Amino acid sequence: MLTDSWLNRWRSLAVIHAGEGPMLEMGQGDDTAALVGAGLVVASFSLHDIGWEEPLFIV
Repeated sequence: MLTDSWLNRWRSLAVIHAGEGPMLEMGQGDDTAALVGAGLVVASFSLHDIGWEEPLFIV
């Protein structure tokens, strides 16, 4: 069961577009577990693990 409201909103699109391929998730934790629980194959990493404390914005 996905508990994060933003993740609930996008779950169906993630499942459709990811298909059987892996999905990249930046930040390991509850969101990763929720995506795996939805049946997705997830590759994830966290910049926090290497000491990155600043927000990361990709445009």
